Amino acid sequence: MKNTLSIILIYFTQILYAECSDLTQADCEYWSAYCQWNSDANVCEEVGGGGGGNTNYGPYEVANYSQEDGMQLGTQYADVTIYYPEEYNGLLGSIILGAGWSGDQGSMADWAY
Repeated sequence: MKNTLSIILIYFTQILYAECSDLTQADCEYWSAYCQWNSDANVCEEVGGGGGGNTNYGPYEVANYSQEDGMQLGTQYADVTIYYPEEYNGLLGSIILGAGWSGDQGSMADWAY
């Protein structure tokens, strides 16, 4: 009984920690929020984002502009940094994140990357 339980536990642990590269095309399409099928390489790949140790942050390098660089001071915010993609010439929508009551930008830095 103990061996059977151990085998079942190992089996389910492998399912919980599966990578996109372990998936078939049908499973990859099912998990399309996290994975995408690369038909050229015939392999399932990670979509990216969401943290988890992913070091691929997207196609652009990110730069920042802060109050120390000359951003206008305001009474509605403090300790602000604006992050933007370098070498992008198109129009971008604005996404503004704030740390909230008594927060600082250190608590928001991971959201920018």
